[in-house]
Amino acid sequence: MISSRGELNELSEALLLEKVLIPLLRKMGYKDVFEWHGGSGELGKDVVCWKAGDFGERVNFAFVLKAKTISGRAAPNKGSGGEATIQVQQCLGASFQDPITGEQQMVHRCILVSSGRIPKEAVAAISASLKGIGQAHNVEYINGDKLWDLVEQHFPVQPVWKKLQDIQEELDNVDPHYRPTIHVGGSVPSISLEEKFLGAAQEKPLKLRGVFTFPNTPEGEATKQALDRHIATGSPVSIPSKYVESFEFPELLRELMGVSSDSAPTVQLSAAADPRQLLVRLECRSHESRSITLPYIHLKVIQAGQEEATLGNDAQPIAIRVRLVLRPAGKTAEITFS
Repeated sequence: MISSRGELNELSEALLLEKVLIPLLRKMGYKDVFEWHGGSGELGKDVVCWKAGDFGERVNFAFVLKAKTISGRAAPNKGSGGEATIQVQQCLGASFQDPITGEQQMVHRCILVSSGRIPKEAVAAISASLKGIGQAHNVEYINGDKLWDLVEQHFPVQPVWKKLQDIQEELDNVDPHYRPTIHVGGSVPSISLEEKFLGAAQEKPLKLRGVFTFPNTPEGEATKQALDRHIATGSPVSIPSKYVESFEFPELLRELMGVSSDSAPTVQLSAAADPRQLLVRLECRSHESRSITLPYIHLKVIQAGQEEATLGNDAQPIAIRVRLVLRPAGKTAEITFS
């Protein structure tokens, strides 16, 4: 059995039949599942099988399988809706010989399966062709997303890393400028964005615009002051939705976060992660000319705003912690050790 949605998309029709559809139908409880594809009496059928109905009667199924998306074209070309229409009509209009009993069996239900999309144009064309003979209600449709849901439901033992890999592959195709990356550490997963090429952010900047209204109350004043501190120093701040008059997201962020353009969420602002390190050598000298030297201190930006930036070596596995606060406007710095 396949292990990812991406792998499903790449399978040929023959492999899709062998590795996915036939094992899946047997797992779902269908009886006498046989490949009918390519035989002299195929007449549109790729797989035939049966199930017991609500009252124990035999219900015969024929499956028409398509790899990739079915086009909406009416002409009976390969992979078109017109071709699928002909196959479905053949399935419902011709009997098949039961491979176990040798008896002729009529098809009661036809299911069109695709590893890609089944557009509404194709569904409309098939339904229209069958309404005249009263068979439109005997056809069901399973597109690639539904097929993958069934695979996950009936073959649940899949490596977690494969699922994450599949999600990451989808995220890689979301935007030509940015690559969303999943982070699963901690209790809540998060997504970060990185440039796909140098200068992507300059070519397509991600701009956010928020309008906040703070009432003249202790809570409102405290939230406004916290926002001012964030702008000045980069310290984290959380602004409740009741103070958010509007907040505009770039299209990419709306897709990833699942928010609408007119929603007013709680806004949490914190320092952006910066993987770069500043390697410094610190020499401390007292008034009595005694000194101590720290030769390899790895400083990283912890938070930064318009008025000051805070750097520290919290991630460095040594016993000494250094905190450096820079204030460019006043040309001052403050350093602490612990």
